[in-house]
Amino acid sequence: MRVLLGRHVLGGQIPLQPVGRTLCAEQVKLGMAEAIRSSHHLEDAVEAYIVHSLTHPREYELYFTQPTLRPAESRTIEIGPGFVWVQAKCAERFGGSPEDHTQLVLAIWALAHGTITFLNSKVLPPQRAEELRKACRDAVATLLRNAERCENGSNVGRGNVRG
Repeated sequence: MRVLLGRHVLGGQIPLQPVGRTLCAEQVKLGMAEAIRSSHHLEDAVEAYIVHSLTHPREYELYFTQPTLRPAESRTIEIGPGFVWVQAKCAERFGGSPEDHTQLVLAIWALAHGTITFLNSKVLPPQRAEELRKACRDAVATLLRNAERCENGSNVGRGNVRG
């Protein structure tokens, strides 16, 4: 289901009405949650999240630039259900509590959102787009590999990034 986000009128847009905003927010929230939760591995969840956000650039932009469109939990320390889900998956994979993995999840979240923002903004030359996607995938894989190594020894990758 696609939600009309505004009609073009003489080069401008009619602002999205409150009902449309609510539908848009719900659509984005459900779409992102489905993209993440349908994945079996964290690496796949990040990729699915990026793909969903790139396929729905206007909804993504509205969702993350209009605080009133996001659910109340997105303005809490938990950030939202997707963030909590990734923390839980990290705890399952690496041990410890979900909160132990907050810095790791924040780093992954920043990589994903930075990638999405650059690609949606069209600032990056098109010939660099796949390179950026690969760099994001590689960085996420490195973070997760390092967290896995740390599971067997120090607490790097859990709440403390220092060895």
